Amino acid sequence: AAPIFWLDYGSPNRPWSEQALFWGLCTPVLCFLSLLGIPFAFSEFSGIRSEPRQSCKYFAWAFTMTMFLTAACFALGDALTSEADRPPVPFLIGYDIGLAFLGIPFICCTLPSQFFKTADSRKRLAWAFLACAGAHVVFGGIMPYLCFLLQDSDSEGVRMLIILLFLVVKLGYERAGNLLHAKLGADIVPTYTATSTIYHQAVLCTAMASGFSLLPFFELVLIDVLENGYQLFCIHRHFHANPRDGDATVRDRDIAGMLSALLIREFLQMTTLLGFLFEVVTIRQLSPRYFDLICAQSASEFARTIMYVLIDLVVGAAVACFSWRLLVHHKVAPFKLLRGILARFLPAFLAVATSAHIFTLSRHHSHAGMDLSLNFYWRAPGEPLSC
Repeated sequence: AAPIFWLDYGSPNRPWSEQALFWGLCTPVLCFLSLLGIPFAFSEFSGIRSEPRQSCKYFAWAFTMTMFLTAACFALGDALTSEADRPPVPFLIGYDIGLAFLGIPFICCTLPSQFFKTADSRKRLAWAFLACAGAHVVFGGIMPYLCFLLQDSDSEGVRMLIILLFLVVKLGYERAGNLLHAKLGADIVPTYTATSTIYHQAVLCTAMASGFSLLPFFELVLIDVLENGYQLFCIHRHFHANPRDGDATVRDRDIAGMLSALLIREFLQMTTLLGFLFEVVTIRQLSPRYFDLICAQSASEFARTIMYVLIDLVVGAAVACFSWRLLVHHKVAPFKLLRGILARFLPAFLAVATSAHIFTLSRHHSHAGMDLSLNFYWRAPGEPLSC
């Protein structure tokens, strides 16, 4: 992700004719990588194992959609904006989100033909489409806008309320996952949990760079600790449940689902934080000019961002150690279980993580035209970059 910001693009308010490097090279790369997670997640929701040949079809789909989205972004921007107001690649990320909806049905072209022969498989396909569309709406629209509101607000009370809204939206998405779990089976839990965790954590990482004070940050950390603590409590309660209270098979299946979700969540929270830390430090040191999230930060402000991420990492590590101790107490081998999950779902996890990181960072590229305040600072002639 970091090399996206290393090239010399020039000022974002320059005419399109002088922005060929961005929309001709950077834009297709951004689209391709941000779309890559969709077919892999869709295949897991649909119940199709991603074999090498199938994965090649997904890469071909992402490449085809990249060409379509790049051309559509350019054409729509040219039609909807005047010469005076035209951004380099207008509202690039907004078009990307909206037009990607059109591409989801075309994933069906990559699926095996026998998958469409029964009513049950076609119904599962429809539910998988809803799962991907819901992820688009929540993590491509609602959460980025909440992050913008958090960065734009000067009131600590409003910021704390917005952080609570992050939790409400995430819990709502996970609640919808319970419905999909009932419709599609337990196999969707790892990929669904991974999608929720990676995108949510990536958005929160950008929120931590917005410059809020310690009180909202501690609220953010406390919510994370309480969420993981509640899940550990539920697992502990299930292990101590009386066998006569219900079907043992159902209870064991519930415990397996909760253990998988817990391990995936804690593992991916840590890796997402580490990835974000590496990305922002690398960009800051090499070329922060086109990364509007941190380019205007002073040394003390950037140090505070790093401190927030490191504290979150330490707290996450402490929670993971406590989880490990509790699971070992109940004769569960957490590392062995996690290794088995990664062996089965690693391609989907990597694809979703790539999409989440690229999408989150590209929203803050100075040339992407993604200004949710709708002020569009690059409209003013000769307006320089803020840093």
